[in-house]
Amino acid sequence: MHITGTHPSHLRAFFTQALSLVSEMQNQPTSLDGLTGALKMNEDVVKRLDLEAHPMVVKVREHVKGGWRIKASRGSNARKPFTKVFLCKGLEQITVQIDGSILDHWR
Repeated sequence: MHITGTHPSHLRAFFTQALSLVSEMQNQPTSLDGLTGALKMNEDVVKRLDLEAHPMVVKVREHVKGGWRIKASRGSNARKPFTKVFLCKGLEQITVQIDGSILDHWR
């Protein structure tokens, strides 16, 4: 959620409620690329969990600086995973996995 600004889909209700307690709705886009999402995690939670040092966050930030855009899911009715972030740049598509590794396609 820190990366995409949206809740992942298919989380158990307990975890969705926990995310709701540590986040707030915003009036501007909240994804790391500043283009989508409306949820922002509370700054104290981001700091306590050291999310900015998480391998997935680091790798997504690197790609966003290179002109990549974040997609919360592969399509309008597709899942929004919490272990992957989909990025696109023109027709190129990559997936950043939870460990910061990159797949050269969306999976």
